[in-house]
Amino acid sequence: SQDLEAWRRSRNEALNLLGLHLSENYKWLTNKIAGKDSEETSLHVEGKGEFAIEKRVRRVLIIMDDNFHLRSMRRDVYRVCQDFISQNKNEDRADKCETVTHDKDDDIHEASMEIGLSILHVDTPLDQCIACNDFRKGTTRYIPEQIIYNMDEIIEVPDATKAKFEICTMRISDGND
Repeated sequence: SQDLEAWRRSRNEALNLLGLHLSENYKWLTNKIAGKDSEETSLHVEGKGEFAIEKRVRRVLIIMDDNFHLRSMRRDVYRVCQDFISQNKNEDRADKCETVTHDKDDDIHEASMEIGLSILHVDTPLDQCIACNDFRKGTTRYIPEQIIYNMDEIIEVPDATKAKFEICTMRISDGND
């Protein structure tokens, strides 16, 4: 159907935007190392033998607001991050994107971008979801009840025993369980 195709295009666009944001922030960091950016950055300097290592880190938080009710949807986000790391990693650091440059004084400048994936699972009872949705009737934010019931039937709650990338999951519930 047209709705399903529009939904798929929207999801693909969101994943492409995630990749773009990761790329843009990594480019910013590598430009800082090359001195192509005048924006201020936080610096941490450590002595290491005869070299001074200047490490520049930019912390970026990307929030993807979606229900991600299927594990495959969350896995897609994880894969975009993993693909980004694979494309940009230093050979000896699989968990980090890293660029190392040397200047004329032989100091080492290292840029790193670590990616962490966290999931916030808001566990809301079905009757509460239906009641909240009723307040949206007559607006563009209203969701047909059958969609909510269908989603409740097929939801795959984050579970690190089934998918290791879901290990950093925080669950929020109404406290009645």
